[in-house]
Amino acid sequence: MRLEYKYFVGLIMTIGLVNIIAVHRPKHIRVKLNKLIYIIEDFVDHYRAKLRVLDDNEFLELGSKSNNSKCLLADHVNTRSKLAEQYLDSDRQLLQKIFDSCVTNSSFKKVIKSEKNLIELNFDLLSELSETKVSDIKCNAYRFDKKMDVSEEDQQTEIVSHVYSFSTNQIQVTTHGFYYVICQNAAQKFSKIFDQVVTVYPSDMSVLVEERQKFPGPNHSSVHHLPYLSESKATKMNVLIIGMDSVSANHFRRIFPLTFHYLSQLEHNLIFNHFNSLGRNTFPNVLAMLSGLVDTSTNDQLKQDINEYKENNFFDRVPFLWHDYEKNGYVTMFQEDDPDIAIFNYLKKGFAHSPTHLYGRPFWLKYYESRSGPDKCHFGYPTYSTWFDMISGFLAAMKNSSTKSAYFSFNFLTEYTHNYFAVPATMDRDLRTFLSRLDLDDTLLVLFSDHGNRLKFYSYATELGKFEKHSPFLSIRVPTKMRRTRYFDNMKQNTNKLVSFFDLFQTLRQFLFLNKHGTTSGHDQEFTANSIEDRTRRGTSLFEKIAKDRSCDQAYIPADLCPCLRSHELNESNFSSETGFGFEVVKQVLLEHVNSKTSELRSKCKEFKFHKLVQIKKVYLKEKSIYRIVYVLQPGDAWFETKLRFRNKKFEFSGQTIRLSAYNDQPYCVNDPKLKDFCFCH
Repeated sequence: MRLEYKYFVGLIMTIGLVNIIAVHRPKHIRVKLNKLIYIIEDFVDHYRAKLRVLDDNEFLELGSKSNNSKCLLADHVNTRSKLAEQYLDSDRQLLQKIFDSCVTNSSFKKVIKSEKNLIELNFDLLSELSETKVSDIKCNAYRFDKKMDVSEEDQQTEIVSHVYSFSTNQIQVTTHGFYYVICQNAAQKFSKIFDQVVTVYPSDMSVLVEERQKFPGPNHSSVHHLPYLSESKATKMNVLIIGMDSVSANHFRRIFPLTFHYLSQLEHNLIFNHFNSLGRNTFPNVLAMLSGLVDTSTNDQLKQDINEYKENNFFDRVPFLWHDYEKNGYVTMFQEDDPDIAIFNYLKKGFAHSPTHLYGRPFWLKYYESRSGPDKCHFGYPTYSTWFDMISGFLAAMKNSSTKSAYFSFNFLTEYTHNYFAVPATMDRDLRTFLSRLDLDDTLLVLFSDHGNRLKFYSYATELGKFEKHSPFLSIRVPTKMRRTRYFDNMKQNTNKLVSFFDLFQTLRQFLFLNKHGTTSGHDQEFTANSIEDRTRRGTSLFEKIAKDRSCDQAYIPADLCPCLRSHELNESNFSSETGFGFEVVKQVLLEHVNSKTSELRSKCKEFKFHKLVQIKKVYLKEKSIYRIVYVLQPGDAWFETKLRFRNKKFEFSGQTIRLSAYNDQPYCVNDPKLKDFCFCH
C-alpha cells in the first residue's frame, strides 16, 4: 500500500475515534470535536476526489471513432493531460494571489443584509473594518431599475427612483427591487468606505407575477404550444439551471474535484458522459437549450433562423422556455454575472423589456460599475460568491413567500471561467458547499457548461484539447418523486448516449408537460417532440429512450463538431499528393478568402499575411471527405480554421471560416459582429 493511502485510511480511522470520544463528552466539548470532524471529513473528501481524478486506471483513453453514420463512443474519456497539468501547476501562484486578495477582508460581507422590505447595516463592524468613527459614517440606499427604451441597447442606463438615508442601523423600503447602498466618511470629504448592490424581495412573490401582468411587454411568440397547467393538477416541481462558460466535462473533473465527487454521490443525480456542443460559443448552445431554435449565422446546416422572431434586433419575442413556464404559473428568474459579454448582449441588443420576473442584468451592471478592490473581488469576497447569493436569495424568497409557487431559474457564470484555465479551481469548495445546501426534493437541478475551454495553448495543441472544445459538462438531478419512474430509468440509460442541447430543450419541455399529467405509473404519458404541435422538433427528451448507436446527424450535431468522425493528419507533401495542388497555392487562396471579408474596409482594417500552417486534417463525412486546415495570420496572431473540399480538380469552401483565437480589442474600429473576426484595425 502506498504511503498516501496509509494516510488516507488513517484519517478515516481518526474520524471514527473522534466520533466515539465526542458522544461521551459535555456539550461544549462535543461542539469543538464536531468542528474537528467536519474539517477532517472535508480534507478526506478533497483527497478522495483528488485520487479519483489523478488515478491513471480510473479513466480510459479515447477509443477510435467510426464514421458519421454510427457513433461508437468510448465508455469514458481521459481527464489526464500532461499539458493541462502543466498549466494548472504554472497557474498556482495566480490562484493563490486571487484567493488571498478575496479573503483579506471577507468580514465586509457581514456588514449588510437584506430581508423582505428591510436593509440592515452593521455600523459597528463597518466602523472597525474601515477604521472610521460610527458618527462619521453616512449611508444611503438608491433604488435603480432597467430603462424601458427600445431605441437603446439593453440596459446601458439606469433610473434612480428612490433614495433612503440610514438614520439607524436599518431602513424599511417601500418597494422591492435592486438597491445600491453606499457608505461614506463625512470626516474625509465623504470618501467611499463601503458599497454594495442588494436585492430586496417582496414578502409575497406573487407580487412579481401581478406586476408583470400589468406591464407584460410585447407578446411572446410561441412555437411550443405547451398546454396551460391547471392549479389543481400542477405538481409544483421547480427548475434550477446553473450554467458555466468554457468548462469541458474533462476539465470540470480536473478543477472541481470536490464538486464532482459530491455530484457523483448525490442521490438521483446523473452525470452525462457524451454531451456535445451545437456551436463554438455560448449563444448557439444556450439558444438551442432555451428555445429549440438555431442561429444560422453560426450553423448553416439547420435553417430555422432565430432572426424571424427578433423585433428591432431585440430578443423579446423569441419563444424562450421561461415564457411557457411563466404561462403555467411559475415565477421566473434569469441572471448572468458578466454583463459585458452576456449571452444575448455581446454584439447584440439584448432585451427591450425584462424577459423574466426577476432579471439580473440591472444588478450586475451596477455591481461592475461600483466594484472596487482586487480583480474578481469586491470588498473581500469573490464575485462568484455574490452570484451564489443571488440564487440563494431568490430561492429563500420563494420558500418564504406567503403565496406558494414553483419557480424556473436560469443562472449563468462567466467571469471566473471564460478566459481562464485554472482560475475556476478557486471556487471548487464554495461550489460544493453551495450545492450541498440546496433543497432539491421538488426540484430539477441542471448543472451544465456551454462548451470546453477554447484557449489556443491547450485546445489546439493536443487531440484531447480539441475534443474537449465541444464536450461540455452536464449533470441532472431529478426530483425525489421521479426516482421510481421510467423517466428516471430512461435518463440513467441515456448518460452513455450521444446527447446535445436540443435534447436538453426537449427535456425541459417534457418536465413542464409532466407537471400536468403526473410522473407516476398511473398517469404515465408518452411524450415525443411530435406530441406537442410546433416547428421545433429537433432533439429527444432525456426522459425518453435514445438509440445507443445514435449518429451526429440524428442528434442534429453539426459535422464539424461531431466527436464520431474518422480523421487523420496530413503534412503539406501528403496534402499536395492527394489534391494535386501545391500548398503554396492553397495558402494564397486561404489568405485571399480571409482578406476578402474586409476588402471594402481596407482603410480601417489591415491586410493579413500568412504566418504559419498549424495542421491539416482529412475528415471523413459519410460519402465525402473534407480537409480541415488550421493556420495563423499576422498581424494579431490570428488563428483560423477553414474547411476545403476537392472535386473534379477544383476546391470549394465547406461551411464557414472560423476564427479560433480571441480578437480582444483588435477590431475596435468595426461594429459588425460578422466582420470582427477578420479585422485588425490600423
